[in-house]
Amino acid sequence: MKKALIIVASVLGILIIGGIIFFKITIKKMNEEIDREFAKMPQIDVASIPDGTYSAKWGSFVVKADLDVVVSGGKIEKINMKKMDSGKGYEGLETIDRIISGQKVNVDAVTGATYSSKVIMITTAKALERK
Repeated sequence: MKKALIIVASVLGILIIGGIIFFKITIKKMNEEIDREFAKMPQIDVASIPDGTYSAKWGSFVVKADLDVVVSGGKIEKINMKKMDSGKGYEGLETIDRIISGQKVNVDAVTGATYSSKVIMITTAKALERK
């Protein structure tokens, strides 16, 4: 009986440690993918974009955005976040106001929600690139 408990505990320990390692590797890859996309994000000339609603979905692993960008009169009028996946409290939704205020997709990230902010900026750029 003792031997069986030791085996079960060992297997559980290995599974837990393996899960933690897998999660850390996956998070690292997600961060690298977001940083890579952010670095190649184009500057968008909002004034040249025809009026309309432009949609995009983008994200990686646990941080994803699905949004619509409303352009009118050469300005970003509104960004409708249809769905945002991120850790609770790390949504970075203030990024939307910063994009609208600045009329550009590359704005300062929200402190404590850097990757969520970057995903919002990247997704907004991808929506507007499709003009």
